[in-house]
Formats: sequence, structure tokens, C-alpha cells
Amino acid sequence: MTLEVANMNDNDFIRLHRKKGEYIKCSVRDNGIGIPKKDLPHIFDRYYQATKTYSNQIPGTGIGMELVQKLVERHHGNIIVESEEGVFTEFTFFLPIHKNAFDKKERIDTGKPLTRNFIHNSEFQVIEEVSSEFDAQTDSNHKDKPKVLLIEDNNDLRFMVKEELKDDFHVVEASNGQEGYETILKEKPQLIICDILMPIEDGVSMLKRVKNNNDINTIPIFMLTAKNSEETKIKCLSLGAEDYIEKPFSLEFVKWKVKNALITRQELKEKYSKIITTEPQEIEVDSQDEMFIKKLVQIIEDSMDDNLLSVEFLASEVGMSRANLYRKVQAIMDETPVNLIKQIRLKRAAQLLKKNQMYISEVAYMTGFSNQKYFSKCFSKEYGKSPTEFARQFSKDKAIIKKDLVP
Repeated sequence: MTLEVANMNDNDFIRLHRKKGEYIKCSVRDNGIGIPKKDLPHIFDRYYQATKTYSNQIPGTGIGMELVQKLVERHHGNIIVESEEGVFTEFTFFLPIHKNAFDKKERIDTGKPLTRNFIHNSEFQVIEEVSSEFDAQTDSNHKDKPKVLLIEDNNDLRFMVKEELKDDFHVVEASNGQEGYETILKEKPQLIICDILMPIEDGVSMLKRVKNNNDINTIPIFMLTAKNSEETKIKCLSLGAEDYIEKPFSLEFVKWKVKNALITRQELKEKYSKIITTEPQEIEVDSQDEMFIKKLVQIIEDSMDDNLLSVEFLASEVGMSRANLYRKVQAIMDETPVNLIKQIRLKRAAQLLKKNQMYISEVAYMTGFSNQKYFSKCFSKEYGKSPTEFARQFSKDKAIIKKDLVP
């Protein structure tokens, strides 16, 4: 391997469509079997596998060279290959070293200019500073992005999928099912992409564990599979996988799969927030999430007039800790259990007030509010009107309103 800082010659500029300037030039050459001429134009194509010269060659995945090319191009460089069968293969890449080759948002100021000497000296401190600053910038950029966990043992494939998704999502990585399961518990991603065949713990085993854990079983999971048998697909879906993606696949296809799944999930959250009524029997059950919400609403309904109804009571009734109940309700509805209880109580109160047959104090008591002033405050905030004003608009005789209705 040779490494140098050099100016490209005119032929290189024409061939690579690059601006003139200083570049790092790195060449890697071997004296192996070479690459057939018919394969050379395609070796950077995804999933392309060159013609096997010997029967004992181990087949590749067809993604390694595309990954190398993408890495080089991301740094505004170029890579070329030359080969002669039975003689040699040589890869050469060029990377610009002047900061003007990069956009401002791509630059990281280390306070130390890079010079020709950095090739010959070990600038470990610079590398650490760049890494630290890059991590800080990355954390900041991830704040508003949905979190996606990618579980894949093939490093090249994992990198490529992450590169495709990282502009739209905060991508967290794991290399096997066991590591993936631990990461799910820690990170609570919005969606999981998981390979099936992996060391230590395979994807199917991890899928079973996730779906048997009430704290995380609502997270959608896409299974990546090279096993395209009908039996494998049915098994994944029967265990609760959201969908499966067959290898080889288009990276853009994966991105849109993830986008659409999360958009659908957001729409469901909005739907859940609208279906909280005082008549839970009207909710149509068509998913595990809706069954869970229906159960919560039913428990609140059954305990409506009990002012001891609390998040702790709700959690105990569904067999979860307060923290886990909070996380699950937040994930499904983008709402807290406290507000869920309050919303259902207020909706019941509105229903009773429409009938105009009770005093405000009675309505407050029947819906679990022990303090009438607090009830009026909460009701006014929810409906934009005091209980008195709300009841008056549904009264047949506007002049007759029960005397102890209070604002």
C-alpha cells in the first residue's frame, strides 16, 4: 500500500471529474488472481459478485465495494480500479485535504490545521477531538428524530442501511439478538429492523422475547431475511413481526418502509387520543394496542366515582409498574396516564352536564373530583367554558338553571 499527498495529473482530473488541488492518494495493489475485464465496470454495483475463478473461493455479499465507494464519495473523493487477470489488482482512491472542498456544515474545527506531516506522524489527539466533537454534534441532531434500532451482524450491510436512514432517523445499532434485546430495553426505539440469521441469538428468538415483554411488545419489528421460504415469513408474522424485508433489498425501499410505518403509528396515536370516550364499548378492537387502551378505559370507567383512582391503581390493575405504564401509554397515545384519567373523567362530566339534571357538586363527586373549584378549573381548561356555561347551552329552558351551579 502507498500513501501520499499529491496533485492529480490532468488525466486523473478528466477521468474523475474533480477540481484541481491537493489530494491524499492511496493505492492498494496485490499480485493475486485479478478481476475479469467484463466484471470491472460492475464491481461497485450493489450485490454484484464477480465471476468465480476457482471453485473454492468464498462468495462475497456484493456490498463491500459499494460501501467503500460510498465512503470515499461522502468525503468528496473518488476511487478507481485497475486489474489484469492472473497478474494484479490495484485500487486507488483520492481524498481532498483542503477545507474548501467541504461545505461548512461538514467541517469540524479541531484548532489544529492538517498538513503533509500528519501522514507521517500519529495525530491521535486530533482524532480524539474530532470524534468527541462529532459525537456531540450527532447527539444534538438526533433530538427530534424517531429512534430506529438496526440489528444486523454484517457490519457492511449495517453501515449501509444506517447511512441510508440517518438523515431522517436516529439509528441505534446492535450486532446480534442478545445485544439487540438489551438495547431495546435501554433505548426504547420507535421501530426495530432485525436480521434473522445472527450469532449468539438469532432474530426469531429475540422477536419472541420482545413480544412476550409487555413493556416493549408494541414496538413494530421488521425482519430482514435471506430465507425467502413461505414458512419463515409466516413464522415471523405469527410471532408478531410487523413485516419482513427480503434480501437483497433496495435501501430506499427500506427507508420508505420505515417512514410509512412510523407515519401510520403517529396516525394511530392521534386516533387513540380521539376515541377516549365515556362509552369504551364503542371502541372497535383491531390491535393489541387498542385492546390495551380499551382495558385502561374500562378500568377508569369502573372506578370513575372513586377519588382514590390513581396511576398506581391503574398500573396494578394491568400488572405493570407505574414507570412502565407511563412509557407504554406515552408510546401508544403520546399522553400521560394522569391526563388520560383526567380526560375520561371530564368527558363523563360533560355527558352528565348535557342532561342538566344534577348540581355541579354532584357531577364533580360522581366523576371523582373531591374539590369542586378544582373540577371547575379543569373543566374550563378542557372545554373553554365553565361547567355552568356548558350546562346552560344544553338547557331547554335557559332561565332555569339549578341554583347551586357554580362557575
